[in-house]
Amino acid sequence: MKEKRKIAIDIDEVVVEYMKTFLDYYNPKKGTSFTTSDITRYHLWECGIHNSKEESIKEIEEFQGSKDFDLIEIIEDAKRVIQD
Repeated sequence: MKEKRKIAIDIDEVVVEYMKTFLDYYNPKKGTSFTTSDITRYHLWECGIHNSKEESIKEIEEFQGSKDFDLIEIIEDAKRVIQD
């Protein structure tokens, strides 16, 4: 039997709109109005979204454990490209 290949894909902002969905979760919770244009660095605390690395890690972990995380949408055409 032929073994199936396994691949890893960096999904955030490549396959899915991670930051858009995160901000849709974060802004109402914190009373902020950040947009994806505010995300200029990989480390959110360097963009002024969080005050520290620890705060960013905690908030991202909470987001990934929330029902909102399941709302992340695939970027247009990404599914087709992956399937080809």
